[in-house]
Amino acid sequence: MDPSEEAEDHDEMEIVVTPSDDDDDAAATKPSKSTCAVGAGRAPDCAALPPASGCLGASIAQRACEKLGPVVDARVGAAWLSCMNDPANGPACDSHRVVTCGLRAVGGACVDGAYHARCAEIAKSCADVAEEITAPVCEHLIAAWKPERRSQMIECLRHGCETGGFGICLP
Repeated sequence: MDPSEEAEDHDEMEIVVTPSDDDDDAAATKPSKSTCAVGAGRAPDCAALPPASGCLGASIAQRACEKLGPVVDARVGAAWLSCMNDPANGPACDSHRVVTCGLRAVGGACVDGAYHARCAEIAKSCADVAEEITAPVCEHLIAAWKPERRSQMIECLRHGCETGGFGICLP
């Protein structure tokens, strides 16, 4: 085959373009630093929860609200409170609701990619201790906290992955 025939083969090649994450249109819909402003608003109104004296689940919810509400992004706190007050999510005394609603709320945090490399490193170091801490989970956890408290979450994750003790995550 001579070189001119080879070039013709390449000229006739069909190229199919499939949209991907790298496309400009796809990137335009992804959150960026400019679209991840910290939510304005107040901490969740913990008085909107069932009384803490009612049962263990309500007591845990009240304590979580009081301790975590002021340090998380206002939108995350509001999403958690809304989930906690929705009867479809189970009875008020079910302590699992605190975590389930927390994970739902954190999952809605705006991730801007600023912690992607750091979270990949954390997830890798956490794989043997807490495989649930993936890079995307890490990024959402960090994004859920107010900017001035994010370094605390990063240290919590690092410490937890090294020792298996995530208790320092609480304020």
